[in-house]
Amino acid sequence: MKIKTKQIGVFLLGFAMMLGGLTNCKEKKEDNSLLLAAILYLNQGRAPGVYISGILVDENNQPMANRTVTIKGRGETPSVVRTGDATNSGYYKNVLSNTPFSTRYTAGEAAIATQCGAITGTYGATYPLTTNRRVICDTSTLAEEAKNAGILDSLVGSGEVVAQFTTNAEGAFVSQKFTLPNTGNTYTVEVEGAARNRRLRVARSGTSSLLTQSDIILGTNATPNEEVSTKYSFSIFNLIVEVEYPRPTRTLEGTLTSNVVIGPNEQVILQGTVIVPNGVTLSIGEGAKVFGSVSPGGALLVKQGGKLEAIGTATNPVVFSSEKAVGQRQPGDWQGIILQGNGIQTFGGRGSSAIGEGDVGSFGGNNNADSSGTLRYVRIEFAGAPFSPGNERNCLSLMGVGSGTTVEYVQCHRGFDDGFEWWGGAVDHKYLVSTANRDDQLDFTDGYIGRVQYAIAHMDINAVSSNDDTSRCVEGDGSTSNSCASTGRTPTNGNCADPWFANLTCVASNGNAVATSGTNLGPGWFVRRSGTTISVGSISHSVVVGTTAAVSCNTGAGQEAVTKFGDITTTLGSVACAGGTALGGNSASDAITLTNVNITAPDWTPTAGTIAATGNLKTVGGAEMNQAAFDDTNYRGAINTGGTKWWDGWTSFPAN
Repeated sequence: MKIKTKQIGVFLLGFAMMLGGLTNCKEKKEDNSLLLAAILYLNQGRAPGVYISGILVDENNQPMANRTVTIKGRGETPSVVRTGDATNSGYYKNVLSNTPFSTRYTAGEAAIATQCGAITGTYGATYPLTTNRRVICDTSTLAEEAKNAGILDSLVGSGEVVAQFTTNAEGAFVSQKFTLPNTGNTYTVEVEGAARNRRLRVARSGTSSLLTQSDIILGTNATPNEEVSTKYSFSIFNLIVEVEYPRPTRTLEGTLTSNVVIGPNEQVILQGTVIVPNGVTLSIGEGAKVFGSVSPGGALLVKQGGKLEAIGTATNPVVFSSEKAVGQRQPGDWQGIILQGNGIQTFGGRGSSAIGEGDVGSFGGNNNADSSGTLRYVRIEFAGAPFSPGNERNCLSLMGVGSGTTVEYVQCHRGFDDGFEWWGGAVDHKYLVSTANRDDQLDFTDGYIGRVQYAIAHMDINAVSSNDDTSRCVEGDGSTSNSCASTGRTPTNGNCADPWFANLTCVASNGNAVATSGTNLGPGWFVRRSGTTISVGSISHSVVVGTTAAVSCNTGAGQEAVTKFGDITTTLGSVACAGGTALGGNSASDAITLTNVNITAPDWTPTAGTIAATGNLKTVGGAEMNQAAFDDTNYRGAINTGGTKWWDGWTSFPAN
């Protein structure tokens, strides 16, 4: 394995990277690479600083053309207290917790003071953190190279103008530079003609988000919340904040021969397929950006016995993306992440080895408790690659991955094929977001028996129409061989995939509207290839809108399957699977609506319709969903009405 360090001209701490033609440079051309990088830097014409881009839209998500936008300081840090219900209460730093604050941290508010600064004197009993509040602290840091380039993380005074610009005829603004190059602040955004202002949070690392009226800022402002009932008059789609400065980057290629660490906020290029073999760990710190090369196609392949420890935070996620600049990226620019474990897979026989899709070698064994590491607060975008029909690399491929692996708070966005795909194994998940991938958002086969809770699968009509197959929110194959001897849950001889999915939100959209039809659009939950009496998967406490059917069981000769389903709310006319097992009552033809289904700025919080379940998750349907890994929810979908937007801050939805 080679690790090369290049002092190249400029990199973006946000999403963009001006890499240009460096892809094909070899080690012996190190000096030429440096020169080329410097030329590219000069051609970009962008000095170090903080830049903001996006599309300004009104309350109906229509572009606001030729409007003056002014961004001002507020004298506030970007630490945020978010409201939530009792289910979602509790303090967290870097991870979410459903444990009440007073139970989890016996030190009380002193524990928060240690992480976020004192707040009791400012808010006291008005906003009691022991009941229904939760805390996000900006634990990210501003790199020394950025500080040396003149970028700051000091407090911006209230009313100080940070940036002012005018949107174009499409409502867009591109790479508008802050006149005060400060991160780590909360700002007021004023729009000409808009009735109300909004607040913009920019973490020290550059991660950014517009705040809502229920957010409470930890800072010096005397009126930290906005208790209003009226609708916001504007929003920003494709919001991107870039922190640009000269800094080194490393290139990884080949097979790692020892443990490798990618530090916090560091930037690394995967040149071709980088292999993490048995006994080796690749560790990636919060805020790191890992870019896959376009040629040769970059990929990260973690083999059996190898480990990937990629751990970001809610305000500073680890990001895997294309090496191309923002605005030029496309699905399939690089080839994604593949984890291969020793878990049980059933293609060719239970417990045997199989050759993984995408020419990645063998995986599988007899240890469903195997560990391949940790992925937490990770975003993967513009990944995947076709090798031959039915033989692709996905955004995140999980092959024989065991339950000792942690994969939670992970987003797959705009992949060439599937978002998440499982072949065997028993890894459990919470808080997955799969958006605008061309094929299935979630796909399982060949003995997978994990548990998935709080997953969002959002199909975009424009993305799936470019695919060569029918696309679903969840596609399940009992067995690639088209038949199963028995359920995969059987401890000794099962050979059928049979996982549990709870609190799924499945959406298909076309612009601002829920889809009604579309090329390659399929059902929300689709199963096949098990035999007429063998069940493939269980789904409960979920929401399905915009697909061709809520639940669909294949009846085609040789590919039949049934499933277990219940407590599903859908706008569609029925929830049915001939021969399947009902786990509870459903709400078909329901008037459920979500806050925003536009894939560029989605908000899956329900605003109307049937969200309350017929009973608690672990007791309905004869306790089919009574799994230790599950929370015992009493609502349908990945988020309850008025619930905590657990995806906020670490996900992103760029078009390219």
